Amino acid sequence: MQRRETLLLLLIGLGLAAYLFWPSSRQTADYAPLTGMSLIAHAGGGLAAGTYSNAQEALDQSAEHGFAYIEVDLHWTGDGDLVLIHDWQTTHVDWFLPIQRWPDWLDISRWTRAPTAEAFTRRNMRGGLTPMSLPDLLAWMQEHPDIRIVTDLKERHLEGLETISEQAPSLLHRFIPQIYATSDYPEVRGLGYDDIILTAYRTDLTGEDLARFAGSHDLLAVTVPAGRLSPAEIQQIRETGTPVWAHTVNSTSAAEALRQAGISGLYTDYLYPEPAAGTP
Repeated sequence: MQRRETLLLLLIGLGLAAYLFWPSSRQTADYAPLTGMSLIAHAGGGLAAGTYSNAQEALDQSAEHGFAYIEVDLHWTGDGDLVLIHDWQTTHVDWFLPIQRWPDWLDISRWTRAPTAEAFTRRNMRGGLTPMSLPDLLAWMQEHPDIRIVTDLKERHLEGLETISEQAPSLLHRFIPQIYATSDYPEVRGLGYDDIILTAYRTDLTGEDLARFAGSHDLLAVTVPAGRLSPAEIQQIRETGTPVWAHTVNSTSAAEALRQAGISGLYTDYLYPEPAAGTP
């Protein structure tokens, strides 16, 4: 009897360990080429190990795939520096903690705090990936002069864009800030950024509102969640001369449907630019 109980406890322990340490979410890396649309590598670009990594290996792969635009997520560390991470809760747990499948009721994110920049870049990342600080990103950009970086700064974003302008004046023309409200535009333009994207996912702006703003301001693009605008609304914005991009799209069929609706650019994890004919 005691032997049977010991075996049962062992099986339960093994099952619990498998549950806790197995990655909480994986997306099949069904890479597919796409032509005829602007493509922006989302959160550095998707890897076989998952999405939202913002790791150096993700940026390297996106560069190899021929992306002209790579979007990165930037967050503040505990000592006031910028590093590449989507958030200090879910993504931090998924990519940096060995135990990833915590029960929801435990809410492990309450105990995950922003480290210092030095501690962050020294941390072990799942899959042996390499976390990046803002200086790391600037050095990477020097090595990849044809790629432009789209910023996603979810907290203190105006302060973050000012920090980038101070630390990288010679690279500023290669940064494309996303603004989250129309009121951000004058300050961001005043910082010296050449191109600006208005991303609408935090706003309740209608297609008419977006078209009105695009018609009176110089924007690289208006970005919306896929399916948010009707074809008529998309066309209204396009008539101002401003492209409409959508996020986040990972299938060629969804991309084609959006193209038919008037969307001309996509944020994506696993689609990539199809090389031009004759390109090795």
